[in-house]
Amino acid sequence: MTTKRFAVIPKQRETTNPFFAIVHEGCAARANDLGVICDFEGPIHPVALDQLEIIRKKIDENVDGIAISSLDDNITQIAVQEALAKNIPIITFDSDAPFSGRLQYVGTNNFAFGETLGKILLQLKPKGGNYAIVSAISPNILERNNGVRNFLKDSEWVEIESSPSDTQDSVERALDQVEHFSKMPDLDAIIAVGGWPMYRPNTTRWEYVVSTIGKNITYVIADTLPVQIDLLASGHVNGLVGQDPYQMGVQAINLLYKNPPPSEDSIYGTAFMEMVRVPIELPPPNVNCNHLGNLRFLGISLFAVIAVLAISFAAWTCRMSGVRVVVASQPQFLLLICLGALVCGSALIPLSLDDSDPSFDGTRADRACQSVPWLASVGFTLMFSALFSKTWRINQIFRNPFPNARLKILPRDLYLPLFGLLGANIFCLTCWTIWDPVQYVRKAHPGTDEWNRVISTYGVCEVQSKAFGFILVAINLSAVIIANWQAYEARHIQSEFSESKYIALSMVCLLQAVLTAVPMLFLTMELPLVHYVVSCMTVSVCCLSIILLIFVPKISAAQNEKARLKESAANHLQQTIQAKMEVRFRFGSLIVQDDSMKDGSELSDDDEVSREALSNRVSNGTSSNQGSFRRRTAVDDSEGLALKRYQWSTESTEGHPHLQESYRSSNRSQTS
Repeated sequence: MTTKRFAVIPKQRETTNPFFAIVHEGCAARANDLGVICDFEGPIHPVALDQLEIIRKKIDENVDGIAISSLDDNITQIAVQEALAKNIPIITFDSDAPFSGRLQYVGTNNFAFGETLGKILLQLKPKGGNYAIVSAISPNILERNNGVRNFLKDSEWVEIESSPSDTQDSVERALDQVEHFSKMPDLDAIIAVGGWPMYRPNTTRWEYVVSTIGKNITYVIADTLPVQIDLLASGHVNGLVGQDPYQMGVQAINLLYKNPPPSEDSIYGTAFMEMVRVPIELPPPNVNCNHLGNLRFLGISLFAVIAVLAISFAAWTCRMSGVRVVVASQPQFLLLICLGALVCGSALIPLSLDDSDPSFDGTRADRACQSVPWLASVGFTLMFSALFSKTWRINQIFRNPFPNARLKILPRDLYLPLFGLLGANIFCLTCWTIWDPVQYVRKAHPGTDEWNRVISTYGVCEVQSKAFGFILVAINLSAVIIANWQAYEARHIQSEFSESKYIALSMVCLLQAVLTAVPMLFLTMELPLVHYVVSCMTVSVCCLSIILLIFVPKISAAQNEKARLKESAANHLQQTIQAKMEVRFRFGSLIVQDDSMKDGSELSDDDEVSREALSNRVSNGTSSNQGSFRRRTAVDDSEGLALKRYQWSTESTEGHPHLQESYRSSNRSQTS
């Protein structure tokens, strides 16, 4: 059986370019393992036409596969088409020709390779300056140029006009260009996207250029050959970015041996490494401590709003304790809600503290962390228990199986949920404080700067075990769910002032806030600013949704009741006045009686006008009758108003027998 033979054709003979000598080592080692032949041959000089002649020779020799390091895309495309015409699989390595029709590519992502060269330069000199690129015109080298420029485009680094140069893959030419750039007075860095200037075994010239001519210039060079690593160790280069040429040779033989189907997108990438000489004086680290800063005023402002509302509503409850709407809602429960909101909202104060204040450390920081669950849980329990008791009371009254029987609910029945839930919370918090106290610690975020230093930290209240926190959440969440079920049961009950409706709304808001906030709080533990905002909004929503939904409707109802009572009093006064007004008309003369003027005092002008008006009305009916007036003034002691009541009667009732008898009866009753 004939042994398979695979041709590997680099850009330059391995005796001239040490990079391809390492590729040859990997190719030969893998070929030996597979029992095949690695036919490694390249041109003496990196000339595309010379490479094409070698490829055609291998095609004529009918090799089993060809791997090419492309010098020119167009020339490579010609070679690929000729090889495929004779059913010889052909791939590329090191330098790709993606549109040539090749089957696969083995090698480095050259654009990323160039970006890494730029990254090392920025790492060594972040303040920027002028730089030059030592380059060539092969496809992979041009990609590296683009990678360097892309990474440095947003920095302070500027490429000079005469960059890049073309080394034509020549070691001597590359050294000449490095020396030429190093003599430029305004140049700060040189990036060689290939390792040519350092490929010479005799490094004397390179050392002279770097240490004498360009002693103030930063040098970043591609490849990590042994000679380059030695120069890095001796301080004659600042940074290296290396490929893995040995793996390129190994993978090239592997692919040719397996003969995979054609694929333009198949790239078998090989790793590359970074090697940097750390400066003696590093720039100071720029660490983001993620302190709250002015964001702390969010929590303080929200607490101020909660405190003002809670105290104001408590004062209103005490002042209006005799009003029917407050009595019906039981003032002690309203005050309990205010107290709970104030305690729960005060958790925002320790939440707004961090170690940006030098005094906030050690025991003080730990106490602030431990106070947050205490204040939040106890305050929440006080508010929630009052709502739960009121809802439970409404359901007990309307579920009474004997509607005609009087149901007696004792105070201890209403306070039982409060003491039960409060006791469970305090027991859990006490165990938490004793066995697993909360501690304030500062942790580092993942990621470091160019010199492997931490760049971001965050402060967090940490516990060894989250068991007590989960238990506390489970207790209160279960109680909220039960309370929402109680509110759902009472949804059709029409209580006075629609109290059950607003209690149910506050319960729903509470449940939504808890279900939304709990997972977000756990997910944002490593994002201190987001975690702080979520915590503040959760506490404020719980407090404000309860006190506003409970008190605002009651204040509105109290105002409406006050207006209704005022209107009722006015109507009652008007009815009283009308009841005291008597105008009795009798045929005859008009008499205006005034008990205070029985002595026959003269009438005022207004009385005269009234007499004339009434006389005219009488004269229209009985012109022959003459009237006389007496005025009576009645005083309404309840309002202090002087009211004039007029009464007229007739002294002459001739022609009206039935009126005469009525008038005599009236006179007898007045006389008596």
